[in-house]
Amino acid sequence: MAPRNSRFMRLGRKEIWGVPLLILTGWVYASMSLLLDVVLLNSWSPYWILIFIATFGEVVVLAWVFRVQILNRLNIDSVVLNVVVAGLLGLIKNVTVAPLAINLGLLDDPLWAFRVFGGFTLGAGIFLFAGLALGARTEHTAAMAQLTQVQSTLMALRNSSKARLNEANEGLARSTRELLLPKLEQLLELVRDKGDAGSAVANLRELIQNDVRPLSNELSNTAVALADVSVDLTEAPKRYKMFRPRVELRGLIRPNAAAISNGLGALLLAYAILGAPRCNPVFYLSFLSWGLVWLAKLLIPAGLKVSRDMAIWSLFVIGTAMFVPLYLVELGEVETPAEPWLLLIMWPGSLVSIAAFAFSESLDRDRVAVRAVLESENRALAHDQALFEQQLWLGRRAWQFVVHGTVQSALTAALTRLQSEPQPEQYILNRVAEDIERARKALQDVPTRNIDLPDSIAQLKATWRGICDIQTQISDRAARALKNNNAAAQCVNEIIKEAVSNAVRHGEAKVVNIAIDRHDDFSLEIQVSNDGIPLRAQNKLGVGSRLIEELTTDWTIDSSKATGLTVFKANLPLQRG
Repeated sequence: MAPRNSRFMRLGRKEIWGVPLLILTGWVYASMSLLLDVVLLNSWSPYWILIFIATFGEVVVLAWVFRVQILNRLNIDSVVLNVVVAGLLGLIKNVTVAPLAINLGLLDDPLWAFRVFGGFTLGAGIFLFAGLALGARTEHTAAMAQLTQVQSTLMALRNSSKARLNEANEGLARSTRELLLPKLEQLLELVRDKGDAGSAVANLRELIQNDVRPLSNELSNTAVALADVSVDLTEAPKRYKMFRPRVELRGLIRPNAAAISNGLGALLLAYAILGAPRCNPVFYLSFLSWGLVWLAKLLIPAGLKVSRDMAIWSLFVIGTAMFVPLYLVELGEVETPAEPWLLLIMWPGSLVSIAAFAFSESLDRDRVAVRAVLESENRALAHDQALFEQQLWLGRRAWQFVVHGTVQSALTAALTRLQSEPQPEQYILNRVAEDIERARKALQDVPTRNIDLPDSIAQLKATWRGICDIQTQISDRAARALKNNNAAAQCVNEIIKEAVSNAVRHGEAKVVNIAIDRHDDFSLEIQVSNDGIPLRAQNKLGVGSRLIEELTTDWTIDSSKATGLTVFKANLPLQRG
């Protein structure tokens, strides 16, 4: 739910100055003109229609100029400015009515004081009620649109990720094979058919230096990040209802705000119809109305949820209860047959004062639910994006192991054999051909790489033995998740290797503790703490950060003066299902 002050801050939104506000304002002004200028003054004439069209048209033009030329150009959001301008527009309309009506013989007394004060108050009051409701609706609509966009992106990612990964891996395989296989075929021809050791040596050197090594480095670089997902949906995103079907009735009632706004409106209306001092009872009876609304609120059980139809009828009853005391007392003050009917205008005023705040409150509560769903969907989107980039990285990594490992090793062995003798014998050429064939076969097969994480951790400890003591704790839940998940095991291995390397190289750490736990059903939490030199701010994004960004959904690294430890934390996404 939005904080109380933020509800009034939405009155500063420039989006309020739109067609719905003009329609509502036009309806109110038309009703008030009919009742006060026509019925109360008994001045029936079609000229009032022309006066209304002219004066309200003036308001529309000025409102448009204010919105387009001031608010939009200067990008201003001001509650005070909006309310004051709304009041001034109401004042201008009322003041303009007087000379037109006098010139047309419809009025004798312009009632300047009433038209100035009443016009400003009415304009500001309309904007207050409409702004609260329209501002809340604008914010709620924006939240719904944001939710729909996130859902669309998420569905597009899920629908296309498998095809995009296959396309990326196939393209990687195709480009790698197209680059290396023809040159391997030429080498085989030189070795097998021509026995040209000299040319073979030169071609091997060139292939290793100019093709294999650069390609290996390229494959080890960062994967292409998923910055944008084109929304091409085979099914529409789930549609959440704009409004929840059931609402907490008690929470919709705002006694203080409703009583104050209703009291002021009723007092102004009674003054316009009855004048002073006959309107004075309205002021005193406003306190009774306030008490009745509070009583109604307190009588409703906390947490009681009702249908929206029931809520509307309940608010109708409460609004009517606000109106009845004011009306009954004022009936004793009427002097003309028209005044009782005119005083009935206080009834819709009471209903509006209750409904406007209830509508705003309802949308704020609905938006809390929407925001909760949005946060959940954003987490899911971040998870799937990270998982996509993780899978893309693993595909590139697998080919990097083929090129850097099998292919480069085989070609290096072939080059070494050819360089061992100036004129290598046939059995050496045959071994060289076998080396090249091994490299060629590796490129033709789909690369797979399995990893034994416990063995890799043991190798990591052996690598840094005597330099840094590495301790590991893997929870049972995490171990079960990693047991049959080769992709996750590879990612964990790369992350902890990078974290340990940075701790030793940059922090001169002597003790490193690695803890791996199951964060939730779809992620692992990796924590690596060390006793090295405290982290400097400029080192937070050091070597390997791109790797970590690709493999994780989020990560942090912080140093604590209290413990003397630098702690790295990362969440690694796991495949759903």
